[in-house]
Amino acid sequence: MSEPRHGIRLGLALRRSLTFWAGLLVIVFTFWAWRDSSSRTSSLHGIRGSAQSAVNGLHIEWGANWYEQWGIYRKNLPANEANSKWQRDFFPLPIFVHHEPNQENAFLDWTVLKSAMQARVNLGGPSSWSIFLPYWIIMLALAITWSALLLRRARRQRRALRASA
Repeated sequence: MSEPRHGIRLGLALRRSLTFWAGLLVIVFTFWAWRDSSSRTSSLHGIRGSAQSAVNGLHIEWGANWYEQWGIYRKNLPANEANSKWQRDFFPLPIFVHHEPNQENAFLDWTVLKSAMQARVNLGGPSSWSIFLPYWIIMLALAITWSALLLRRARRQRRALRASA
């Protein structure tokens, strides 16, 4: 009788892999958050910071005193011109802004995401900052990490099979 091929054994063992199922769950959830963020906003906010999923990305803000207590909210994005421009861009670029004390908020264009972020950070004080991470970058990082973990697992199992043979 012939020995079973290693590829078939490894493929069948993949369905029992915690790395495979956990990675699949995280990627599916992140894809759902990406699609959901194009029409709704979900936010977790505290006294000094907030994390918000909206307009095809994850927006993290620190230093602005916008809220007096912790809270969670979820709502539909308003159908105004600014949001429709942001929603159409399914693959936006990442943005990082920090406090710039000499910039006038009156001259910032609120229809541009970076300008809106800059205006909020400027109101927050010298230690304020804000970052916008598009979901496509988050998905890319997750896919690379998940693939590397699965390849490492396959290599370990291949070595174990060779050692036992």
